[in-house]
Amino acid sequence: MFHTNDYYSIPMLIRRGFKLCECLLVCSKVVALAVVSVVFVVLVFARRHFGSSVNTMMTNQTAMDLFACIFFTIGFAMVFPGAPKHYHWIGEVGNYAVCFLFRSRTLAYCCLNAEKIGHTVTKGLRTGPQ
Repeated sequence: MFHTNDYYSIPMLIRRGFKLCECLLVCSKVVALAVVSVVFVVLVFARRHFGSSVNTMMTNQTAMDLFACIFFTIGFAMVFPGAPKHYHWIGEVGNYAVCFLFRSRTLAYCCLNAEKIGHTVTKGLRTGPQ
């Protein structure tokens, strides 16, 4: 019978579908990284030119988006077939840290939470105290 953990026991047609899905995920993350990087650079230059505090907040939000995209891309790359399951060369504690922070996408979700909190603060500053 098929084992869920054995990549080669999955029929070839399903494996091709997984490869297509993985390719689409990687392509979407690369495009997101490129777009967010361009927006970040534009906002940094606008902040330097105009010196607006709103541009500073928007730049911080874009930086959180950029880091979230980077950490999601690393997390997706770590679960591809052929990626090492364990990183023995960094030790047991390092292996657990890498798996906790990157494989489980903890850093990416922390960046997303920071972004949402920043949006809430920015909205509160724009509308004023109530």
